[in-house]
Amino acid sequence: MRNILLVLLMSMIAPTCLADDLRGYIFLAIRDGKASGPITDPVVTKMLAAKTGSRDTPTATVDVVGHYQDPSCKRVRIAISQPGVKTVEGTLITLPLPPFELNLCLNGRPPAETLASEAVRARQAELDRVLGRPR
Repeated sequence: MRNILLVLLMSMIAPTCLADDLRGYIFLAIRDGKASGPITDPVVTKMLAAKTGSRDTPTATVDVVGHYQDPSCKRVRIAISQPGVKTVEGTLITLPLPPFELNLCLNGRPPAETLASEAVRARQAELDRVLGRPR
């Protein structure tokens, strides 16, 4: 499973992108807040089929989960699922792969600054309070 995620991640950030449709969903989500659709790239679909035994078209859902001061930069969560995976009982299920997150800008590079999200700051303040750290 780790190999699948690594290949998907590398295919999105490599100069000659293997998963153009997945990269497109990421950039659409950065611009519009959310994007989803089928992954049709033959390299990715063949790799997933080899691991899961399913030849059905995998799908991706990309959501913005964090914002930066630069509006063209976001933290996105990528969830990929593979339908038509046979269980040991013989039933077919849609298998969700472990989601992962990326910090990315529309120019294809990572953001220059750290997350400026109120949720992140609030979570850190809560952790500091629980751990008894001074503010």
